[in-house]
Amino acid sequence: MTRVRVLVVDAEAEFTGLVVERLHSWGYEAAAASDVDEALAVQASLQPEVAVISVQERPARALELMGLLQAADPALKVILLLGRGAAGAGVRGMEMGASDCLPLPLDLGVLIDSLRKVCGRSQSIASEEAEP
Repeated sequence: MTRVRVLVVDAEAEFTGLVVERLHSWGYEAAAASDVDEALAVQASLQPEVAVISVQERPARALELMGLLQAADPALKVILLLGRGAAGAGVRGMEMGASDCLPLPLDLGVLIDSLRKVCGRSQSIASEEAEP
């Protein structure tokens, strides 16, 4: 089974590093970006199926990034991570086509469930790892 490619975007390198590391351990191919330019560059090289975008201090910028990523790849699925006070941005993001919104602080198990849901996979990670 092919590995799902995931782009994780947040200004905090420590956060994205942790998420990418965990995604790798669960069988995903993942890369991090800290800003719009880096996210667009990673998208061009990785061609992710899912983008996980943090919406915290600058929600308008995060939604702008979502629009740019989806313009480059209309099939891209987006999961928004909503910080405190970003509920309005979450609603707007869903109107723009986001597949899911998750609260911050992030529960990594909830992120995995969301990734499975938006990618249409119900199989457990343990089952996927057991495949040759």
